[in-house]
Amino acid sequence: MKLLFPQQLTRNGFELLPITVAHLTIVDSLPFHHRDPFDRLIVAQVIAEGLGLVSLDAKLDAYGVQRLWQLFVICQQADLQNGGVK
Repeated sequence: MKLLFPQQLTRNGFELLPITVAHLTIVDSLPFHHRDPFDRLIVAQVIAEGLGLVSLDAKLDAYGVQRLWQLFVICQQADLQNGGVK
């Protein structure tokens, strides 16, 4: 079975983001709004790299990061109110 994961990264324009000491330093300073250590690491990466975060988890809003899923839903609702996407 051929592994397609690397090809899909390239095809979709994604890059892997390595975990750095800067990310870990931020994790160490984050308040415990969220108990999941992996989610806290993702928040630290978003903060350090100035990225948006695609997530349904509203608990992450407490960290002041831009949660893109929330923006997507708002835009989708506005499109539906205006007769749908054309």
